[in-house]
Amino acid sequence: MIKIILWFFILPSLSCFSQRITEQMADAARQAFEENNYEEALSLYEQLISEKPKNVHYHYYAGLCLMNTNGDPEKAIYHFNCAHSGYTTAEIKTHLAKAYLLNYQPDMTISLLSHNPEGQQQSALLSNARILKEKTRSFIPQKCEYVTETSMDFLYDTLKSICKRLNKGPESITLMRLNKDNENDFVLYRQHSANPFIYFSSAGVQQDIMKIKKITDGRTTKADGLGHTINTPENEIFPYFDPYTTTLYFSSNGHSSCGGYDLFRSVLNPETGIWTTPENLGFPINTPYDDLIYLPVNPTYAILVSARNCSKTNVRIYILTATKNSRAYYASTNDELAQHAGFIIPGDIDDPGAGKDQKNTAYNTSAKLPSAAYKKNIQQGLFYQAIADSMLRLAEGKNKILFSLASSTQITAERKEIYRLKKYAGEIQLKADQYFIEASNNETTILSDANNPSGMKTTAKPSINKFNISSTPSANELLQPTPVILPDGIIYRIQLGVYSTAMPHSYFKGIQPLSGEKFLQPPVIKYYAGVFTSYFDCSAALEEVRALGFTDAFIVSYLNGKEIPAERAKKLEQ
Repeated sequence: MIKIILWFFILPSLSCFSQRITEQMADAARQAFEENNYEEALSLYEQLISEKPKNVHYHYYAGLCLMNTNGDPEKAIYHFNCAHSGYTTAEIKTHLAKAYLLNYQPDMTISLLSHNPEGQQQSALLSNARILKEKTRSFIPQKCEYVTETSMDFLYDTLKSICKRLNKGPESITLMRLNKDNENDFVLYRQHSANPFIYFSSAGVQQDIMKIKKITDGRTTKADGLGHTINTPENEIFPYFDPYTTTLYFSSNGHSSCGGYDLFRSVLNPETGIWTTPENLGFPINTPYDDLIYLPVNPTYAILVSARNCSKTNVRIYILTATKNSRAYYASTNDELAQHAGFIIPGDIDDPGAGKDQKNTAYNTSAKLPSAAYKKNIQQGLFYQAIADSMLRLAEGKNKILFSLASSTQITAERKEIYRLKKYAGEIQLKADQYFIEASNNETTILSDANNPSGMKTTAKPSINKFNISSTPSANELLQPTPVILPDGIIYRIQLGVYSTAMPHSYFKGIQPLSGEKFLQPPVIKYYAGVFTSYFDCSAALEEVRALGFTDAFIVSYLNGKEIPAERAKKLEQ
């Protein structure tokens, strides 16, 4: 009888506690969305949806977050369809149409909008979908030799480094900054005796392509626009003129495109000075995402800079190679189109027999899908992780305004609240970690299952221990900061120091590998050594680093690319 009475009081308390957590998470999600922190908001909305799967508002905002971060458009389509009953038809139609376009389903976009497009945005999406459908009807596949992802803040430095490696000599492609305060205000040109012009994109609300002529004494003529054949009422950016073929390559959101910025080319008649009508470079060079730069470096390689397959603040730089076979390819599904857009090529595109009947090459084939226990533990871990992160953000927000409060009484009260929030976050974090550890155990069981079907391969995450101290003298060349994409899971690195300017390789006494990352506030460069999956291995390397004189070096821990406390990383590793 006593147990029944106790449960009578406990159950409502648990329900109230759960409701309070959900409300706090919804507030945090809404705040993150309003502050344009879409990745954080998406994580919270996904946790809320796991608790309340029929809430149309959670689905709607989850879909918007995915669209604003270049997230998975297929997931966005799902969320917008779930939200359909709670929002106006026109509103949902626009978002759905764009999501279908980004998912390489132009037919669905056309079906949604063709009867009665409402407003300029829907009309533009309909036009984009029709162009994408035409461009993907048949196309020449492209092979990718190399790809790297970089922040737009580092685009100039990364692109300059790649161009330097690919094309050497007096007539190589050169990058030159126009504005030291704008990271992406730069020109691309090739030194050539027959090409006295430099082409660039004007600053301002409407960006047009301009040209200046170099004069022998180092001066230039007044900038001159290229006219209405090239420039539109919208934007034309990142021009590059190839003097060997008198061809101008540029990006535009004003000419007929598959969506966003597309890449075009126009050929100059040197005798008449007339440009041909810009030609869309077609799929897979162009996609529904922003495609920004195309550089034919030499007969073998071309560089493509595109925002496909990465977050909104990043771009990917692809080095494409010429294919021996120029036969058109016919993709039968949107999945095939997505593969080609990412240059993940089915079969061998240099093989004349390759085509839509060719079997796709399979990679990383797993023996079994994750178990229900694994999924449940991951879901619960993410749920509690989101709560812990939310509590810490609230504490950090209060801490920032602590000393602006009027009285010592208020400061004391806020300090107590900050302490309470951090303590609560720590307790919730422990719960999250317990679920993640349990999920890791589930995953190990899946990978080692004795009932693995014959011929199927399981892929275990390899141990990483990238570290070495070379006896060969390092170069005096400056080690420029470049963004580093860390592997998923628990990763450790050694932070060597923080510097106001770039340091030469020789300064680090043979330590390899090295990486530098640039921070804007404050403007410093942090240098790191090594990449490890084991704290023990990283600690051993740290002793070697300190013995070389870097006595202030320390270990930095990461979970899926985000920095976390070392103690938590060690616990998760175990």
